[in-house]
Amino acid sequence: MRDRIIEWSGFALLMAIGIAIAVAGTGFLAQTLFTAALFILLATGWNVISGFAGYVSFGQVSFFGLGAYAGALAMIHLDAPWYEAAAVAALAGMALALPLGIIMLRLQGIFFALGMFGLARILQITASSLDITGGPMGTTVAIAESVNECALVMVLVAGAAIIGCYLMMRTRFGIKLMAVRDDAVAVQAAGVDTAAIRVVAFCVSAGLGAIGGALYVWNVGY
Repeated sequence: MRDRIIEWSGFALLMAIGIAIAVAGTGFLAQTLFTAALFILLATGWNVISGFAGYVSFGQVSFFGLGAYAGALAMIHLDAPWYEAAAVAALAGMALALPLGIIMLRLQGIFFALGMFGLARILQITASSLDITGGPMGTTVAIAESVNECALVMVLVAGAAIIGCYLMMRTRFGIKLMAVRDDAVAVQAAGVDTAAIRVVAFCVSAGLGAIGGALYVWNVGY
């Protein structure tokens, strides 16, 4: 109990410092904070599929890029504010992860990792070939009013992701997921649908990565 109190106190302190920098810090500090919080968000999403489920995934960059394009297109063509664009990006990431996970999660070890490398390359070629994405030149979107606003949003989103993963570890789903990582055969023999659990984790991981991509576009405007 004491260790948990120390952990939550440290987390609350770091969140308070991050919020203070986002609100009152200079543009340089706010941008640095935004980047750090973005990496934390991506690492948290990666932890769901690689830490909890035990798959070495290089797919976060794929879903990050997909989320960036999905968020940008929502801002441009749907005139969506940043939070709606982030939601669209999350849905796009999970929509891709669902069928992909059903296929890719059958692979193990280096084969899964190589498959995710291939996904990143396929998405890169696709984005560079479509007119709607701006092709190889990319496209511009409406930028946030201030970098401080971006930093504040990113800190809150990253903090929410950390809390969500922490709580997930203590749910039946999280316990089953980690059990599948440790001994999938035994868990499956106990009647757990291991394939479904892995796919859900993959979708959650993809959604977090895609949100990061959408918020990144909102920050840089490109």
